[in-house]
Amino acid sequence: MTAGGDLRLHLQCAWRLRHGPEILVGRPDYFVPANASVDIDADIEGNHDPVGSRWRDVRNAAVNAALSPESTVTSLTVDEVGGFRLCLASGWCLEVFPCASPAPHDDYGEEWRLLRSVAEKKRHFVVTSNGIQPAKA
Repeated sequence: MTAGGDLRLHLQCAWRLRHGPEILVGRPDYFVPANASVDIDADIEGNHDPVGSRWRDVRNAAVNAALSPESTVTSLTVDEVGGFRLCLASGWCLEVFPCASPAPHDDYGEEWRLLRSVAEKKRHFVVTSNGIQPAKA
C-alpha cells in the first residue's frame, strides 16, 4: 500500500517486463504452451485454461519469486500514443506499447487501464486506441 492508495494495472496491449537485455515475460508468452505436451488450442476450445499450461505462467512464477514487493520506481517515461516505460531501482522495466490503430466501428478498443482499489470508488484511467477515455470503477 502506498500513500496514493492501492493501484492495479490491467494490460490488454503488447507489453514486456525486462531486466537489462533480457525479456523476462511478455504478452506473447500467453500464446505459447508451457511445454511440448500442452495443447493450448484444445484448452481454449474446451474453455479450460489451467494455471501452468502457458509459458507466461512459467515465466510469471520466476518473476514473482525474484521481484521484491517493496520495489521503488525510479523513472516513468510516456509516449504520444499511450505507451510507457516504468523502471524500478532493481533494474527491472515494464514496457507497455499500444499498437492497435483506431477502428471507426470500435468505440472503445481498450489498450490498458490503471485501477484504484474498489474501496476508493474512483474512476479508472483508461487508454484506448482512440485516446484516453473516462471509465467508472
